[in-house]
Amino acid sequence: MSRTGDHRPLAAATLGSLASDPRAGFATAGRLGLRGVQLSISQAGTRPQELDRSGRRDLLAAARRNELEVAGLDAWIPIEALLDSGTADRAVGEILGAIQLAADLGGVPTCLRLPGKGGEEIVSSLAASAARVGVTLVDHAVPPRGREAAAGSHDRSATGLLIPGVVEPDEDSSRITTDAPMIEGVGIGIDPPSWLVAELDVLEGA
Repeated sequence: MSRTGDHRPLAAATLGSLASDPRAGFATAGRLGLRGVQLSISQAGTRPQELDRSGRRDLLAAARRNELEVAGLDAWIPIEALLDSGTADRAVGEILGAIQLAADLGGVPTCLRLPGKGGEEIVSSLAASAARVGVTLVDHAVPPRGREAAAGSHDRSATGLLIPGVVEPDEDSSRITTDAPMIEGVGIGIDPPSWLVAELDVLEGA
């Protein structure tokens, strides 16, 4: 998000947190002086299945009327749904719908969690579909694929909170890694709350 002479903060807010109605959210974001908004496939009014071509053009026009850019699209489909044979087809279909919506909104990035070991075929298929329409997938794996992250110093078991897919550190290790390799063309996203819940150093990660 960049405009010559635009002195507003280079920041975007999640539209759903501003208002349940997308257009009311755009108006609020405009009044707050934001440059952009992050849409979600789970919010009424921005779900791919609810928007035909005309609806997508209207949504983009509503953002622009408030001098906003669409920064990206959240497609938070549970990893378990992608790996379960009973739900995989529907979950993949929802992500493909999100990818097409992202393309129709100007090729904005699509944020999601991609499966690791056991989901290689699904990941390759989704990445190829996104590349064909000029959309970048941003994987919010914790820690990122092919990278290691510093483990926190607190006892994670005391919170009772775990992030699915996180590989536990060795007993005497201060770092954790995943066995999922990096994927060419897929970006890395960092969701601070997920890192904090997983007791990882989000600042080092960034």
